[in-house]
Formats: sequence, C-alpha cells, structure tokens
Amino acid sequence: MSMQGDRYVETHMAQVCKRGQSVCGDHLVVQRSPEATIVVVGDGIGSGIYANIAAITSANRLATLLSGGTPIQDACAMVADSMHRAKTEDVPYCAFSAARILKNGQYTVLSYDAPAPVLIRDGAARVAEQRFFTLGYELVAEASGVLQEGESLALFSDGVSQAGIGMTHALGWGSDGVAAFLTRKLSQQMTPARLPDVVLAETERLSGGVHHDDATFVILGCRPARVVQLMTGPPSIRQFDRPFVEGFLAASGVRIVCGSSTTDMVARISGRPVRTLNITASSMAHPPEYEIEGIDLVTEGAATLNQAFNILDEDPDLYDEASAVTRLCRMLLEADIIHFLVGGAQNPGHNTITFKQLGVQTRKTIVPMLAEKLRNMGKLVTETHV
Repeated sequence: MSMQGDRYVETHMAQVCKRGQSVCGDHLVVQRSPEATIVVVGDGIGSGIYANIAAITSANRLATLLSGGTPIQDACAMVADSMHRAKTEDVPYCAFSAARILKNGQYTVLSYDAPAPVLIRDGAARVAEQRFFTLGYELVAEASGVLQEGESLALFSDGVSQAGIGMTHALGWGSDGVAAFLTRKLSQQMTPARLPDVVLAETERLSGGVHHDDATFVILGCRPARVVQLMTGPPSIRQFDRPFVEGFLAASGVRIVCGSSTTDMVARISGRPVRTLNITASSMAHPPEYEIEGIDLVTEGAATLNQAFNILDEDPDLYDEASAVTRLCRMLLEADIIHFLVGGAQNPGHNTITFKQLGVQTRKTIVPMLAEKLRNMGKLVTETHV
C-alpha cells in the first residue's frame, strides 16, 4: 500500500511530423504500474502511413511485453527478431528505444538502431554509457543506472540526432550535440518541461528551418511521488477494521476519508475525536465535512465520490473552493499515485429510493469508475477491496 520513498517518473514530450506529412512515423508509449514506468519510442522506417503503422505496431508490442512482466532483454529480442526479418521480407521496420524505470529509480534502456539516451545529472547532460551486444542476429545497446531525485533521462528518435545532416553537421549533431545543447539550456535555468519543445525548435534550425524527418523527444524526470491514500467504507468483516485503519494511518501521502461510517471507524480505532465542520449547510454540492487529527480531508462517502467523478475533468478554475468535493478533486489531480482502500460493508442507505432518484452510484460502482477516469489522466491508481 505505502509508496514511501518511491520515486515518480514524470514525462515531458514533443513530437513533429516530417515536412509534408500529416501523420508521424514515430510513436511514443508510456505505461505505469506500481513496480515500474515503461517508456518506448518507436521510429518507423521512412515516413507517412507506412512508418506510422510500423512504429505503432512495434512500440505497442514492446510495451505490452514489458508491462506483462517479460524481461526487457527478452522483449527487445522478440521485436528485434521481427526487425531482422523486415530487412528481407515485407514486414514494417522500426527502430526503438525501450526504458524500464523501477520505483527505486533503477533504469535500463535498450536501444535498437536508435540514438543513445542522454542522462541529466547535477545540472549537466551527458550521453549515457552503453554496452553493445547481440540479441539473435541484431546489435543492441544497453544503458543502465539509478536515477536519483532531480535527475532525468532523455530519449529521442533519429529525427532529432540526425538534424543538420549534410548541412550544419556532416552526420547530424548526434547524441553528443543534443547533450551539449541541453547543458547550455539547463545553465540558463530552463525547466525540464520546456526542454522538448526547445530541442525540436533547434533541430528545425539546424536543418535550415525544415524538419526533414519525424522527430520525437521525451524527458523522463525523477522526483518524489505525490501519493494519495483514500479510504471509503468499513470492511465487510468487522474484525478487519483495526488492520484496515492502522495500515491506512501508517501509509505515506495525503490521507482522505470518505464516508460517515468510515469516519466513525477511523475515530474508534485511532482514538482520535471527530469534529463536525459544516453539516448544517450540507448538500450534494457541499457534503458534510469533518475533522480528524492526521487526516487531510474527511467528508461524505458515495455522494462525494459521485460528485467528484462528475466534475473531475472540468476546468479547476471553475471549482467552488468552499466545497469538500472540489478539494477532493484538487487532491486527486495533484497526485501521481492514488490508492483506493475500499471496504465491502453494505450501507442500506445506498439502496433507498432517494439515492436512486438522485442518480448516486454505490461505492462499489463509483470507485472503479473514478479510478478509470484517473488512469485515463495518466495517474497510477490501485484499488484494494476488503
């Protein structure tokens, strides 16, 4: 449950098509799990639809293998074998870089016919050290190490590294040129979020104001994870109340309790009193709110979660700051990792005709809906049902 001390990999990317093309021959995949972040940059040969299909097919296959637990060398060997056949058969060809970064910051990047990654550390960038070996018939490069908080990796397609080829640089500025450029920009206090767009602007300048190839650049920045622990509903078996609450209170991150019965359970197990804040003015838009020492937000259950689901993807500037619903939404939006701790005890009130008239989904229904919406926003979400 706890992600204490874990690192979060924040991604910033930019991508452009080759001049005259409406679809990009590069494809980027980012997948997250509680154990690792997986990033794949696929670069289909040529440009246009054929390259686009090659990049999407290969990058998605590689990401699926990695997210399914296949060791990174085995996964890359499978895709590289297909690329070997593509050299003699009518099979779409794709160069790729595949990165797996564990929650402790340990990373491995395998590159096949792709530029070397760049490591950003201590305010400077350098080309990551690689070792070369064969997977089947194909040569692959591997870079590995540990990303500390504040450090980053940069992955990119050859549309970046070969910029200026035959013009400002005989063979393009390469990963070394990219690293030197990043170092200059970092010395000017440029944030990682801005670097991808600035790098692609430089590739265009080096190439005479034209992108002669599809280009993708992504920064993978390591920082402490922002974690939310949200508990809603007591367990279906009362004897599980104590370990449920004690685990919740021991976990790191922002703590949220949704539900009056859940609030009573936390107060009973922890021995901490509950203070009522605004129950007299409560409504669907402004549900009752309480206070328990050590808990960041304590409010109603199913009704609050339903309302949060309804407005989560609305403009936060329109939120009513006086409502616990909007504070819940802001906490969820600011989080990287969200753990839903869901008790299975039945609440008879959820089956009343009033709840049904108001369209309030039960906790069992609304939590998975909310979790899926958050995943679609790029959050890492887990659900534990007790």
